[in-house]
Amino acid sequence: MSIYGYLRVSSDTQTVESQKVGVLDYCKTHNITIEKWVEETVSGVKEIRKRKIGGLLPNLKGGDTLIVSELSRLGRSVSMVAAMTEKLVKRGVKIILVKQGLTLGEEDGIAGAMAQAFVHMGSIFAEMERSLLIARVKEGIRRKAQEGYTWNSGKKGMSYNCKSKNATLREKAAALYRKGKSVYYIHRKLKVSYITARKLVVAAT
Repeated sequence: MSIYGYLRVSSDTQTVESQKVGVLDYCKTHNITIEKWVEETVSGVKEIRKRKIGGLLPNLKGGDTLIVSELSRLGRSVSMVAAMTEKLVKRGVKIILVKQGLTLGEEDGIAGAMAQAFVHMGSIFAEMERSLLIARVKEGIRRKAQEGYTWNSGKKGMSYNCKSKNATLREKAAALYRKGKSVYYIHRKLKVSYITARKLVVAAT
């Protein structure tokens, strides 16, 4: 009987350390020693066979234990996680979910239909969380784009698009100038320097 610890993060900007600390604390409390760690940086929606855990699963046998920090670490797809856990539990493998404080297995844990019901519900919430996160990111990018930022393909993060911002300022300066406002007024109104305000007016006229 072997005990494995599985840790997964989605990007290089994240680390598995916080997950590992939680798992180790649980093991210390329950007098468990993990014999082998499997760690990887990969999206939870990627096919299992293309992930390190895909190489581990066939080697798990009855009596073995797989410990993860939480259900979503196994994957973000409901069908993927449900199929994975069902096969393992039927094989007699115990799955410990540290954050949920639950064990999926045949002996002292949640077994059979109840285990799968929990897995389905947990995976659905994880998938919903991911969808909401993606929606928030998209909204953030849209909002930043309106402020003059652009997303750099192939690079991390966003950069300020001075051309876009200056174009907006020129339009505002031109509109104010056409209304008879002075350069001094425009510089105060747009909160730019007097010299910049004058350049914007010249560029827009």
